Amino acid sequence: MHLTVSACGTTCCIGGSTITVRAASVTATVQFSLQLQANGKLRAGLAGDPAVAVGSVSLDGSGFCGFLVNLLQSFFTGTVKNKVHDALVSFINSDVAPLLDQLVSSLDINTLGRSFSVPRLDGSGNLGLQFGLAFSSFDITASRALLGIGTRFTPAAVGQSRQSLGVPRRTPTALLDPPGTSAARPVGLSLYEGVLNQVLHSLWRGGFFQAALQLGSASATIDARLPPVAMISGSQAQLMLGGIDAMITIPGFIDTPIHILFGGRATASVTLGGDALHFGNLTLTQLFVSFQVSLTQSQRTAMASFLTQILQGTLAAAINNGLPAFPIPTFALPASASQFGLPPGAVLGILNPQLSTSGAHFVLDGGFGVRQ
Repeated sequence: MHLTVSACGTTCCIGGSTITVRAASVTATVQFSLQLQANGKLRAGLAGDPAVAVGSVSLDGSGFCGFLVNLLQSFFTGTVKNKVHDALVSFINSDVAPLLDQLVSSLDINTLGRSFSVPRLDGSGNLGLQFGLAFSSFDITASRALLGIGTRFTPAAVGQSRQSLGVPRRTPTALLDPPGTSAARPVGLSLYEGVLNQVLHSLWRGGFFQAALQLGSASATIDARLPPVAMISGSQAQLMLGGIDAMITIPGFIDTPIHILFGGRATASVTLGGDALHFGNLTLTQLFVSFQVSLTQSQRTAMASFLTQILQGTLAAAINNGLPAFPIPTFALPASASQFGLPPGAVLGILNPQLSTSGAHFVLDGGFGVRQ
């Protein structure tokens, strides 16, 4: 460390004197505690006193007083060394610790609106969904900090009140320590597939899957008795919707409306666009139909083609329009960051995220820095 200070300005020392203080080394070991408070705020504080070590100190003075200091510096170095130590401890306590606390307490996941609208399948308006999220858990080790975020989706108005078994889940815990992070990509985010099922179940409860549909000249009135289910399968998403009660008409093939029950399974590719997941190339892989009337093969073929269009369009609209952006936590630099040469108000978070899957989770990993 190299420090130059003004030492004197008296009449016996015309022009004043300066003293250069050199410390061979200065090290500081600081331990911080992190905790998630009941109000959902993450807070940081010092854990014990900073351990500051100042190496050997030498003094080099100019001017008359500096000359005296050079002659007697063995009497001054101990005092100067203690002053450097105390100043650094004070700086850590008064500047560094509060800055870190302000930074972590600014951690924000409220980047999404508390409610949003999903266009209904038949174009008759929008279905409102309410979205809530909050930090639910916090765990820290020597190598990482893991924050859990709880989510909840509910329809703004109940469209149908059939009983269900609730939102499906196939793992005992929804929390995943994101794999794949590294020194170059230290931030990881994981999204459990249960969030998709929360969305689909809320849409179902809100009456999204009750609609009068018109595809060309063909028409169908549908009412899904069961909520859809989504699961991650490798790098794809698998979507299932069954128990759909329907009346269908296909002019030229089925001129008199018939009653059917149908459902199916589909797969979709998953990509990341901005902060949002996009489900594309949705393809129906299985179609199930139950009916009580006699149909010719041409009628069956026309019905299968019509129902395939309905299922693919319905599932794509539900999963893409109902799922909001990935809830990405961010930090906002406080005004006090300016004294460290950092831009106050800048938002820190994950950079250049890459999407992958791990079991029942979507995973983002990326660098860390200023997002805007």
